[in-house]
Amino acid sequence: MIQFLKPNDWIGELEFLTTENTSKQVIAIGDTTCITIPNVLVNQYLLTNVDYLKNMNQYLTRKLLERTDMMIVGQSYPFKFRLASFILADTYRGEYSEPHAVVMAYLGISYRHLLNTYQQFETAQLLIKVGRNRYQVNTAKLKQLAGKAISR
Repeated sequence: MIQFLKPNDWIGELEFLTTENTSKQVIAIGDTTCITIPNVLVNQYLLTNVDYLKNMNQYLTRKLLERTDMMIVGQSYPFKFRLASFILADTYRGEYSEPHAVVMAYLGISYRHLLNTYQQFETAQLLIKVGRNRYQVNTAKLKQLAGKAISR
């Protein structure tokens, strides 16, 4: 699953709590600052701090509720609206270049339906293909389409 992080979001918080030990791929688009904390310090200072654990619990609860809401809302709208919103969230400097397999998995759609919708977006001049899996984005038109889902 792809998650677009916002300021003050955590990456690796489940590893902090030793509830998950499987690595995940993290890709940054644009400027990013990451801070690493050695496990010995986590164990010594954070996992023994009740205030930290309370805040982490609240953070994880909010994150879970946000993901649940996102999935429920995401599946409630027709695919073209979900794809438009996804492309807008993933666009960097006017360009979108997410691999099809990632988009299919994240949005729960078939390869054929995805390619068909990309073709519709190209015909409507929402996207301009500039290379393999690379598109120039007509942000204004795409925002218009994504906004129609909200006003339905």
